[in-house]
Amino acid sequence: MLAAGAKVDAKDRDQRTSLHLAAQYGHAEVVQALLAAGAKVDAKANDQMTPLHVAAQGGHAEVVQTLLAAGAKVDAKDRDQRTSLHLAAQYGHAEVVQALLAAGAKVDAKANDQMTPLHVAAQGGHAEVVQTLLAAGAK
Repeated sequence: MLAAGAKVDAKDRDQRTSLHLAAQYGHAEVVQALLAAGAKVDAKANDQMTPLHVAAQGGHAEVVQTLLAAGAKVDAKDRDQRTSLHLAAQYGHAEVVQALLAAGAKVDAKANDQMTPLHVAAQGGHAEVVQTLLAAGAK
């Protein structure tokens, strides 16, 4: 489709790009193809989520690594001021949490509700993520 002239950053009614959707569903090869075709790695949807946010929320570690390698902003914030680390921690995705921390994610970033990744991991009962965040210096 791209070869036929499709716009790589065309948006749907929620302002999501094809990269958002590929990242959300964990399609690593599609993410790579879209990035190679010039997709904007930090495109924001109506909710201000980036492809990194949705990949982290879904626990798609390979996609997260691909987006980070392509220069995705690790601490980009959505409309609720949540980072990708908040979302990975909230859903208990330990491998993604580790990847984001290794990329320099702010361990104590606060969302609009003043919750940190440690708060949301604890709230969800995600012990492995809590331990990882504490080891990274979460307060």
